[in-house]
Amino acid sequence: MIFKLGDSLELNLKDDDPVVEIKVDGGKGVVAIARDGAIIIESQADINMTGSINIEASGELNLKGSVINLN
Repeated sequence: MIFKLGDSLELNLKDDDPVVEIKVDGGKGVVAIARDGAIIIESQADINMTGSINIEASGELNLKGSVINLN
């Protein structure tokens, strides 16, 4: 099932991975949720998070970037 709001927002709901997918402006920003609960966030611009943020990995945690600043 696909819902479109103009040319800028698309919501896909399906019985296959990803089960839920939200696309903004033709894919410039994408949030997808798979059946196993995996969440994918993609952006052609910055991704900003504020507030109290906790990151915990039950396995390996990978960070990639040209520069990574830890404070």
